[in-house]
Amino acid sequence: MVCSALLMRMSQYSFFRADRLRDHGTVARINCFLESPWFILLICAMTALSSTLGLELVLYTAFILLSIYIALFGNDFLPIAIIVVCSYISPSITNNPGQNPDSVFYPQNGGIYLIVLLVLFLICAVYRLIRDQEIGGKAFLKHPRRLLPGMVILGVGYILAGAFSGRYFANGVMNPVFALLQFISVFLVYWLLSGAVRWDRVRPEYIGWVGMGAGLTVCFQLIVVFISNNVIRDSKILTGLIFSGWGNTNNIGCMIAMMIPFALFLARRTGKIILFNTLAVLMVCFVCFTCSRTSMVAAFLAYGASMAVVLGDPGQRKAFLKFNGMILLILLILLIVFHKPLNLMFTELRDRGLNPRRRELVYPEGIRIFLENPIFGEGFYPSSDKIQEWSTVEKIKTVLPARWHNTVIQLLASCGLVGLLCYSVHRLQTICLFWKKRNTDIIFIGFSLFSLLVMSLLDCHFFNIGPTLFYSMALAFAEHLKTEN
Repeated sequence: MVCSALLMRMSQYSFFRADRLRDHGTVARINCFLESPWFILLICAMTALSSTLGLELVLYTAFILLSIYIALFGNDFLPIAIIVVCSYISPSITNNPGQNPDSVFYPQNGGIYLIVLLVLFLICAVYRLIRDQEIGGKAFLKHPRRLLPGMVILGVGYILAGAFSGRYFANGVMNPVFALLQFISVFLVYWLLSGAVRWDRVRPEYIGWVGMGAGLTVCFQLIVVFISNNVIRDSKILTGLIFSGWGNTNNIGCMIAMMIPFALFLARRTGKIILFNTLAVLMVCFVCFTCSRTSMVAAFLAYGASMAVVLGDPGQRKAFLKFNGMILLILLILLIVFHKPLNLMFTELRDRGLNPRRRELVYPEGIRIFLENPIFGEGFYPSSDKIQEWSTVEKIKTVLPARWHNTVIQLLASCGLVGLLCYSVHRLQTICLFWKKRNTDIIFIGFSLFSLLVMSLLDCHFFNIGPTLFYSMALAFAEHLKTEN
């Protein structure tokens, strides 16, 4: 309330009337660039450079300055989308907070500075949403958001996680804080973009560029990981060494797999079949090199389903069939010629086979905890020691708890039947949205999000911040894009 009153007071002075400058020729040209694929590629290139050289503080400063400009002078908040996605995947290996206690993300090393930057952006965003008569004020608050009720209900289920179990405050206030963080990751980007974007001006392929750019950025990071961590030793891939500054092999594989449909979406929308189909195939190959079995299955499913939709277009079917036939032939030749070194390289993956890697212990334990606390679960911080901790740093483990590697088990153990019911309401709303808007543009977004949900049945991706931020953003696009049938 205080911030809102202050911003309203500031808006009385001409210095703060940024809306007057949006029609200026230079500002208009800058805004045109910000809404183009070139800006998306620029942000992805900056992210790739930062994650390689450990320039997070420089990168986030640039991101916030750009975001402040967008909030004050941009046509709307659309360019924020790629910044949100890349902010999550930008940390370098050296600044991984789960591995390095001296990471810049801890308060004493730069975390406070990052929070100050975020607050500055939030102030500018609130100011714009108060002042702008088209996308702000009552127009923003009253903008139709079909998925909002289900998201709010899901948030209530999260906040109630562990209620009356005796463990709600077992980790101080961290249980409700983590629950709120989970809700924000699902809700905030969807809520902001839904009302603060002029959707009648957004071309459907914009989300395609965001997804493909993020996917290629993670592919580049995987190359850096292989080199920096010396992942291949004695001609074998050691999967334990595949980790970046923001995630391990499963996280990396998940993010790439989610983005594969967007490359084929762009191939269909632009007609540049060779370029974007090649990029889609390359992303599938990169997922294979993560050695994440769940991600590999999701990648092949996402590629196959997206290709099936593309082949449904008679005008492009012949070109796609020719190109994929050529790609398949090349891959077969490479497999035949290099089958021995490839077999040796993927020895660990081959030997692992269908080994569930402790999930056969984790899932029954989650069910046991649910049966002891069937209504609201025991909270997000599990009492069991059978879940493998992902971090070696105590500070981060007190903030980000170990999770159950399955969405249903996670909800039952952490949130109980109430949480599962709340999630079901949200999921039903998303299914109804995609069914009602079923067309050849929105379906590619559906394939991306479906791959996330499938992978989350064997991992904890839906309760990781990054994939869920993209999920939230993609739902805003799916609901509001003006698309063809």
